[in-house]
Amino acid sequence: MLRAARIALLIAAVCGFVAWLFYQNGHEVTLHLSDGQKLVFPMAVHILLALGLGSGLVFLAFLARGALGAFGRMGRRRRERHQRAADQLREEGARQLWSGDLRGARKSLTRAFRQRPADLEAALALARAHEEREEWQDALDVLEGVRAAHQGSEPRLLSRIGRLALARGNSGAAVDAFREAVQADPESPRLLAELAVALATEGQFQEAAETAGRWLAQEKEESRRDYARREWFSLRYRAALAKTDAKTACDALQKLVREAPAFLPPVLELARLLRQDGDGRGASRLYQAALRHGSRGVLLERIMALHASLGQADKALPLLRQIAKGNALVAPRLALARTLIAADQLPEATTLLEELSRTATETGGVDAAPERDLVAGELAAADDNDREAATLFRRAADGSHRPFSYACRSCHRLSDTWNDTCECGVLGELEWRIGDAKLADPT
Repeated sequence: MLRAARIALLIAAVCGFVAWLFYQNGHEVTLHLSDGQKLVFPMAVHILLALGLGSGLVFLAFLARGALGAFGRMGRRRRERHQRAADQLREEGARQLWSGDLRGARKSLTRAFRQRPADLEAALALARAHEEREEWQDALDVLEGVRAAHQGSEPRLLSRIGRLALARGNSGAAVDAFREAVQADPESPRLLAELAVALATEGQFQEAAETAGRWLAQEKEESRRDYARREWFSLRYRAALAKTDAKTACDALQKLVREAPAFLPPVLELARLLRQDGDGRGASRLYQAALRHGSRGVLLERIMALHASLGQADKALPLLRQIAKGNALVAPRLALARTLIAADQLPEATTLLEELSRTATETGGVDAAPERDLVAGELAAADDNDREAATLFRRAADGSHRPFSYACRSCHRLSDTWNDTCECGVLGELEWRIGDAKLADPT
């Protein structure tokens, strides 16, 4: 209502102004067009024509602006409709992908991606659908297409390209993609971790170790920091093994042993090198230092073998007695019994095995009976009781597992012997199956 009143007031003012012009400018004005041709009209008409022309131009400009605004609104509404349609297709494809409808997901996401070929989210989802169907090249084509459309380094896109390249066995392309991603986001622990893995796969262990160090420095989550620290040590160990100069390799291994004394691969490798050079005493010191951080089966095995090879099995007895005394673990007691047998101290070995046979020795579902039967068989054989030895050896072989076999702490794969690297890729995680078994109170 107020707006209409304002318009009416404006019209009245214009009409009053026009009337005033006619009243004040009634005299005539002559407009000469050429020789002998002229126009004569009142001054008020001249002024009104000028005002009318200006008003007309303003009105036309207003109409043009309104038309352009209308066309712009129509375009926005059309784009919004297309946007909503593409979003709906992408969301539908994501739901189908999550539910396992890979064919439907690929169809929906392909339509969404065609409508918006620069849409990163649609491209990543479509690539995932292709990957689930093992259509590796199609997934890579989608990712490379959107990468070209973005004309820049998008870390998430480069990360997916790198992972896809690794899955296809192209570690070189993966390294290139992850390097570019890290350049775009140098403080991302995830990207640094992926680059370290790709570099290790490519065999570039030194750079991989350096990258893992940067990853560890940037990692904020405590649980992830522990994992990053293990990977850093693992890659440094592999880098040390890859060195061609023996002294440089030994120096790198010694540094690792000082920084991570509980990480066994460098301990065992350095001890092997010392034994190879005839330094059995140095190897023994390494084993003993590592045993202070836990009575791992491979350490017990190696120190027993070291002294046995030197014909000095009894030299390992003080250390094994100390370890067996300091805890209730079964493994060091069985190692002590075997060493007593090798040192020809059969009465003490017999007493120790009798104590073990009277005590339940099962922890976490792992029965130590096969190991106990094997050592008891070795004792019987040393005491020239061949029939009993055969019975005990047979019973050990028929037990729930191979005696003194190893299991990976991460993936639980079994192995007859120690390996620094499990098939699952982790280093230093193999342990005797009875490594955690403890003596139970007699009942």
